[in-house]
Amino acid sequence: SVTKGDANGTDVFDPSIEWEGFAIDTFDGLGAHGGGDIAPSVTTTVPAAGATGVGVGSNITVTFSEPVNVSPNWYGIACASGPRTATVSGGPSTFTLDPSADFASGESCSVTIVAANVTDQDTQDPPDAMAANFTWSFATAQSFSCTDPKTPIHEVQGSGLASPMVGATVTVQGVVAGAYQATGGFGGFYLEEAQPDWDADPATSEGVFVFTTTPTVNPGDLVRVTGQVTEFSNLTEITSVTQAAICSTGNALAPATVTLPVGSYTDFERYEGMFVRFDQTLTATETFTLARFGEVRLAADGRLYTPTAVTTPGAAAIALEDENQRRSFVLDDGNNQQNIDPTLYRTGGLSAPNTLRSGYTTTGVTGVFDYRFNTYRLQPVGPVSFTAANPRTTAPDPVGGNTRVASFNVLNYFNGDGLGGGFPTSRGATTRTEFDRQTAKEVSALIALAPDIAGLMEIENDAGPNSALAQLVAFLNNSAGPGTYAYVDTGVIGTDEIKVALIYKPAAVTPVGAWQIMTSGTDPRFIDTRNRPSLAQTFLRNGTAEKVTVVVNHLKSKGSSCDDIGDPDMNDGQGNCNRTRSQAAAAIVDWLATDPTGSGSPNFLLIGDMNSYTFEDPITTFTNGGLLNLVREFDGLTAYSYVFGGESGYLDHALASPRLAANVGGVTHWHINADEPVALDYNTEFKTTNQITTFYAPTAYRSSDHDPVVIGLDLRTAPPTFTSTPSDVTVFTGAGATACGVFVSDAALGTAVATSGAPGAVTITRAGVPSGNLFPVGRTTITYTATDTLGAAATATETVTVVDNTPPEITAPPSITRGTGPGSTLPGLVISD
Repeated sequence: SVTKGDANGTDVFDPSIEWEGFAIDTFDGLGAHGGGDIAPSVTTTVPAAGATGVGVGSNITVTFSEPVNVSPNWYGIACASGPRTATVSGGPSTFTLDPSADFASGESCSVTIVAANVTDQDTQDPPDAMAANFTWSFATAQSFSCTDPKTPIHEVQGSGLASPMVGATVTVQGVVAGAYQATGGFGGFYLEEAQPDWDADPATSEGVFVFTTTPTVNPGDLVRVTGQVTEFSNLTEITSVTQAAICSTGNALAPATVTLPVGSYTDFERYEGMFVRFDQTLTATETFTLARFGEVRLAADGRLYTPTAVTTPGAAAIALEDENQRRSFVLDDGNNQQNIDPTLYRTGGLSAPNTLRSGYTTTGVTGVFDYRFNTYRLQPVGPVSFTAANPRTTAPDPVGGNTRVASFNVLNYFNGDGLGGGFPTSRGATTRTEFDRQTAKEVSALIALAPDIAGLMEIENDAGPNSALAQLVAFLNNSAGPGTYAYVDTGVIGTDEIKVALIYKPAAVTPVGAWQIMTSGTDPRFIDTRNRPSLAQTFLRNGTAEKVTVVVNHLKSKGSSCDDIGDPDMNDGQGNCNRTRSQAAAAIVDWLATDPTGSGSPNFLLIGDMNSYTFEDPITTFTNGGLLNLVREFDGLTAYSYVFGGESGYLDHALASPRLAANVGGVTHWHINADEPVALDYNTEFKTTNQITTFYAPTAYRSSDHDPVVIGLDLRTAPPTFTSTPSDVTVFTGAGATACGVFVSDAALGTAVATSGAPGAVTITRAGVPSGNLFPVGRTTITYTATDTLGAAATATETVTVVDNTPPEITAPPSITRGTGPGSTLPGLVISD
């Protein structure tokens, strides 16, 4: 029979009577039936087990599974600050414990219900008491008064690269150095310890990033925060913020002064999260990510140079790279979004006319120093102005000479199908619109370069009248005039998608003989599946007999590895594939010695993108092979044509054979590309609709990523050379001469002989011979002029000296005899003339 609950089996089922509730996951009473009893148990507690942030003045509530009787010492409260007694109220199922003293801030407490002292009130026993003690724990909230103790920020940061307190919950308090909580910001703010509370250890930062958007704070607010210490991508942060309050506003915060270079790269860590100032003049040394991410790399003491551009690979280059890192950092824009419009830098927003070039400078920059995306950065707290210390120029510097040669990387110039369609191609412009924009820039650059000969790199490797090369020359002639430029028609050379090419002005030079290419078939050291085949063509300077063989090169890049052919990066500063480039250079040197085009001239000019800096092995191979590095000769070690990773150097070279080097008037790089933000190029990707228009201009600036190099050659035929000239002549008048001069025959004067490199015979004329070859007493100069068929002339002189050595003859008057006469008284006679 039913002995408990609803004993009437005919009424409606009532769960509240017929079911008995138990705590979750308890099996108490399992199998009990009939007249059995169930031991009392704890069903709920307040605070719950594991609760955090419990108020220090909170009571404790315990609810049992059934009415119970409690006897003295039925509970125990143990806390880090000591045990607590309590005033008990309530019952018989729910009891409230009011502790005799508040809990301490931020401590852990445990409560134990003693089983033997809690019994049920029903009469069905056993069981009567709880089956076992019940214990749970909770943690109290930290006190949150701005006058309470806090953890110093320098203890959170520690003296190393990572916080020694990762995972700990801390309460910090400081002055807001920079707030970046708005949409697009970093979702938090930087808090800096009030300066009177700084420690004496220079290795510990006094600032930290707090990742929370509430409350909204402003620089100068004194803020108290409780949260967990984390390292997020190596930036120390306070996250999982549970409490935050603004204690006061308008607090002054003086920036810490940072001087570059720091002693060690890790010394930057001591400023992480702090408000800092750089009193030095800093130079913008890279703007590649300016438009997309709002970043400009700044450096002290001027531009950063690629180590192997200014020193030898190995230890010296590695040391310089370390110095470069120690004297530079990234100026960020305090915004986590991409492609913001307008950009924060330059003032007014980046645009085609309002550029921010590498080489521009700024002084007295202030901001919050932090670490994001694997580099140290400065987040701005105010405007940053730049001085245009490296302004654009409208044309290259003068290079002299009468023949102008340029080397220009045209940055993947691909023209689709050559008929206006066929986009996108594998490289270059992705649409016809982009192609038109690219073409306008390339043409503007080439027109301003005004080369008589130009070597091009990274042009599409195709052929025919619709090829990229043919179309580029057509566009050039549309601007410069019909027939101004022509191209060396090589068709497809090699297997790469890009090739090197040559264009020239027929009015200035004429190709002589057939073009030749260097491939693996020419020399197996030249791997033409890594290096693009080099192209050689001899040109005759019109109106002269002077020829020059121009060799255009594009050696293997550093961007991809050559591990598969046993040529890894040796970590000496020369990058990937150094041996591949060096062997190619050696092959080219030996190839030139064979005069591959059969020019018969010792004039060789190597140009192109060697993908090697000044002191790297390929360039050393060229110079050891007898070629002169013209860029280094004329521009020194500060020359550059390319900026990568914030470092400048030149990959675009000009090297000359000894005879040609003597006839070089000048060399220069025209800095229209490397210094410019990449966003000013022809591409439309990663730009707002507005920026597609405002970032673009059909000018030479950012027409490529490499600066062109320009060489001035003096290709003039040497004037005729006299192989023999008559000797000077001295003649005498002699005894009995009756005239003040001497006849000197042509045979006596002699004959001049001259030769010339120009075709045809040399004409020699003579001037200064008196009529009838009668030379007067004294010196007479005869000038011989030798003129070749090209009009070049040379002169030589002969001196004829006539000496008067005829003695004078005197004829006396006849003798006179006179007498004095008779009667004369005078002592003599007077005789008239």
